[in-house]
Amino acid sequence: MAQHRGKIKAVMLGVGAVFPLYAGQHTRAPLWVRESGLEWFYRLVQEPNRLWKRYSQTIPPFVWLATKQLLIESQQDQLSSRLPMYRPVGQTLIEAGLLSTEQVRMILHTQAEGKKQRFGDILAQQNWLKPETVDFFAEEIPRLAIQQQKKPIGYYLKSAALLNDDQIQTILTQQQDTRLRFGELAVQAGWIKPETINLLLEYIAPRRHDSYEDYDYNLLAEQDSQPSICRS
Repeated sequence: MAQHRGKIKAVMLGVGAVFPLYAGQHTRAPLWVRESGLEWFYRLVQEPNRLWKRYSQTIPPFVWLATKQLLIESQQDQLSSRLPMYRPVGQTLIEAGLLSTEQVRMILHTQAEGKKQRFGDILAQQNWLKPETVDFFAEEIPRLAIQQQKKPIGYYLKSAALLNDDQIQTILTQQQDTRLRFGELAVQAGWIKPETINLLLEYIAPRRHDSYEDYDYNLLAEQDSQPSICRS
């Protein structure tokens, strides 16, 4: 009923055991039993022949899925605690220079109006950012801080749909001539904002740099000397 709310033009009522209760065939579990989550057991005691098969088929999978969800949430909590600084996606995009504070406020206001839309869906509708960019900063950025094997910054900028292959190749060519860092050249070209580089580097190598200008990009360079998207 909750999943189909607003989709079905009808009144939906959950009745279940209401009829036998009001008919006086069964009694409702005491309040303390209900608050303990054991009303199912109270009903089983009253109707063992009818309910044992149903409960034996539904309760074990439910317990398994609930346990699995708790484990996942626990892992996510551990992940968040290991990040250099955990931020909501709106704050992350502001600090990356990709959204303004006013744009984020507008999205949050839209969500508060009861329009059950994801942050990224509203962004896509406004055409402010590409879906790939939102997905990257919402899902991939939090994982970077704990990944042992880092990839060059160009790889991540392409994954976020902030640079394309031609732009990356241009920067790599310029690197051979100028020996400037990848982020510096991307910023000079006007393709990437310094804030974006700084935030990305914070997750790639937390506590090892102050900004893109003093970060040692050789830490992410490939061992070979051939230009490629994997060179930083």
